[in-house]
Amino acid sequence: MRRIIIAVLVLSIATAVSARQKVQDTFFGLKFGERHEDIYELPELKELMDCATPDGMGRKNKPRQHEVLWEVDFGGRRWSYMDYYFSPGGVFYKVRAYKNYDSLEDAQERYLPLMKDLDMKYGDDNSIVRNVDDCMEDDREQSVTYTDADGRVCKLSIYYTESDGMDMYYYVMLYYYDSRLQKKIEAEFLNEL
Repeated sequence: MRRIIIAVLVLSIATAVSARQKVQDTFFGLKFGERHEDIYELPELKELMDCATPDGMGRKNKPRQHEVLWEVDFGGRRWSYMDYYFSPGGVFYKVRAYKNYDSLEDAQERYLPLMKDLDMKYGDDNSIVRNVDDCMEDDREQSVTYTDADGRVCKLSIYYTESDGMDMYYYVMLYYYDSRLQKKIEAEFLNEL
């Protein structure tokens, strides 16, 4: 009996440790590497597609390389937009959530607590590398990036840039992507040219 308890404890600890050694790779049921058409089979995304987009997400017969959800709750926060990125062949490889602000101070009110939450989630794990760029003056961006041993990345940034309407905003952006998969996708995009 004692051996069984010890084995269960060791298995529980190993499971907890291995679960913390990777950056998130699944978003409302859709996992990196899955196909565009898989979004139509996921109840979590189906509900969001019907409620949060102006015309629904994509079309079953024509995969798009960029799908947008509007006004989405993700990670305990409300985001203006959540973008799903697909390769020309329809493979999911990146997601981005973002919200814009008129001032750097307003953007930092979202950025700093979110960075603290991400540090709690990923910061104590030695297998996840944390990089910080805290100078906005060079490239109008400050960011913190967490990269796991398998190449999955979580990047939080404030980016000062022009909107589609030609106004300048501070965007708080939260990216998740698989860097290994993204390299293959970039090659696929080049082949499309």
